[in-house]
Amino acid sequence: MNDQYTKVFPTMYTGSLYGAGMHVFAVWGWTLAHKDEGGKVEINPQKVADELGGTAEQVQEALVYLTQPDPHSRSKKMGGRRLVKVSEFGYRVVNAEHYRRLGGSRREYWRKWRADHKCGATVAQRCAQPKSTHTDADADADADVKKKRRQSAGKFVPPTPSEVDAYAASIGYERPNFGRDFCQRYEATDWRMPDGKPMRNWKLVVQTWRRKDEQNPEGSIRSASADEPRTPSAEELAAAGCPIPEDTDARPQ
Repeated sequence: MNDQYTKVFPTMYTGSLYGAGMHVFAVWGWTLAHKDEGGKVEINPQKVADELGGTAEQVQEALVYLTQPDPHSRSKKMGGRRLVKVSEFGYRVVNAEHYRRLGGSRREYWRKWRADHKCGATVAQRCAQPKSTHTDADADADADVKKKRRQSAGKFVPPTPSEVDAYAASIGYERPNFGRDFCQRYEATDWRMPDGKPMRNWKLVVQTWRRKDEQNPEGSIRSASADEPRTPSAEELAAAGCPIPEDTDARPQ
């Protein structure tokens, strides 16, 4: 892979080479693209002709033109010559340093290209991505925050009597002092259900009380007994659109 490249400007076609002929411009462009960092290039007329789709005679004619003095050239170095013949097939670009500065070496370009593609990203993607300042410690902190959020999402928080009354009213369940009696009953059991398991969702328990009272309109707030509401299952929690605690024993099947 040739590590050199050359920028081509419109002035190359409008300067003193203007009207020199297509074969001259073709050979001159080929020469600039193939020169090494020192400006040296090997030009075999037949080989170059085959690559450019011309004849060896056209390449020879172009070389004669490019090695002749040009009094109208912008560069007065070597009488305006563009090429100097140094061996049978060897030539040197007179203003190689000038063209090198215009084009430059692509070593740095290819080094970055290989590094970018080794990581599976294009140069454009790499340039568009801001440098990250996220450290491993930041990642660990983020993980801890997410874990605490998951835990708090499933953690039971006892309601207040007013919250119980408000929710009961929202589902059409009205009972005098229900919120107070409800909270007193379950505070006495440390908010545990008759089966001994911690209460997971008090709203589902209120719904169960409502259903029981509809079945037994003459009933009152019950004493702790076997027919009291049990711990809601994961299926019931999911059906009610409530979060399922991570430590619950019941999981949807």
